Amino acid sequence: MRVLAFLAAMMLLCLVRQHNAFAAEPVAGKAAVYSDAYHGKKTASGEVYDKNELSAASNVFPLGSYVHVKHRINGKHVVVRINDTQAKSNKHILDLSSGAARKLGETTGHIPVDAHIVKSSEKEVASETKKAAVQEASKQVAVQETASETKKVAVQDEANETKNSVTKEAAQETDKVTDKETERE
Repeated sequence: MRVLAFLAAMMLLCLVRQHNAFAAEPVAGKAAVYSDAYHGKKTASGEVYDKNELSAASNVFPLGSYVHVKHRINGKHVVVRINDTQAKSNKHILDLSSGAARKLGETTGHIPVDAHIVKSSEKEVASETKKAAVQEASKQVAVQETASETKKVAVQDEANETKNSVTKEAAQETDKVTDKETERE
């Protein structure tokens, strides 16, 4: 059972980019898909843009922050790292990488989203995700233990029913034998 809890915790750690346990005031707006033409070029953060990473450009959120983005129509969500800025004339709150847009179920167009900062550094995101994974694993262990206890009670109840039934049948047989012996006398 502990192995299952450990595996569940590890799976949750792997899903860091899809975690939705952080609370902050969301910013509602539209997101666009960042042009693939920028793939391989330097971003404002100095790193090379990879269209398959979960990243975004924004003038609303600071560089280096992690932002939870939720598609307002289909409910899908993703956590992206802000690694670039947008043109000042841009009306979108985010320009999402192709990888991030795919997680939201989109590949082009204007995507209605709610977005908010979840953490300002990778360490904080990892720490929060680890805490959430441990909490989720604990819940799963509790559910498994409850199911196990329920099974035990059901088996015990069935055993008691069988025992009572057998005892009742034995008592009836004993009464029949006693009645026959009484009739013979």
